[in-house]
Amino acid sequence: MLLSAHPSIAADFAYWGPTQPPWRAAQTLSMAKHLGVLGRLFWGTDYPFTGFESDLSYWRAIPETTARLGLEPAITASDVDALLGANIVRFLAPMRT
Repeated sequence: MLLSAHPSIAADFAYWGPTQPPWRAAQTLSMAKHLGVLGRLFWGTDYPFTGFESDLSYWRAIPETTARLGLEPAITASDVDALLGANIVRFLAPMRT
């Protein structure tokens, strides 16, 4: 909700992953997509507290979780790819000189 009110704010999902139930991430990302702020969300690893491979598996399973729960808008594999890297690249691009 904060991101929808303030277009210059972004947020990360560090420490999310296997530490959170997949349904919670699916609901959160679906709401973010509904609010139009999904592009300002980024994933960051909390290695060594969580493993890189288990985190990737967790996020890659979110589209299936949104489908199973019937959430709309659905989270797609492309949405997850953006969360895992493309969003931060696009967000930081204007800062390059």
